[in-house]
Amino acid sequence: QNQLDLTELRRRVERDGINRSKIQILEALARNVPVASASNVDVVCYTSVFGRIPRAKAMLAVHSDSMTIGRRKGDDDYFETLLAYVNKKLESDVRFEDCVFIDDVPDYVGAAKVLGMRGIWYAEVSDASNRQLKDDLLMHGVPAAWLS
Repeated sequence: QNQLDLTELRRRVERDGINRSKIQILEALARNVPVASASNVDVVCYTSVFGRIPRAKAMLAVHSDSMTIGRRKGDDDYFETLLAYVNKKLESDVRFEDCVFIDDVPDYVGAAKVLGMRGIWYAEVSDASNRQLKDDLLMHGVPAAWLS
């Protein structure tokens, strides 16, 4: 079910690097709107990886992993549970249509779109994917000024 163990997660981080370009895009976005994580890994893996990438951890307004919210991406009520968790943490009333969901699994992006989120499939760590991520965010209505 796409769950990664800690060894595999560390291997991917070491192989792909920190992906500074993607983090820069998300940092720029986070200066204007809250950015939340949505991870299928358990809290131990999640904490370990974000411990190695402090910039990524620092820009997130809400951290969520499957153990914390009690659901995994792919569960029927995952996005409802995630949004309720985000709203509780932010003391807000964010709606699905207010969200842009970025993930590397097309089925999860599709499920987010069905609920009204804007979805972006981010398949790999590369300069081309980072450029595409920026283009997709712009296409989904994110102001260009928010990405610089």
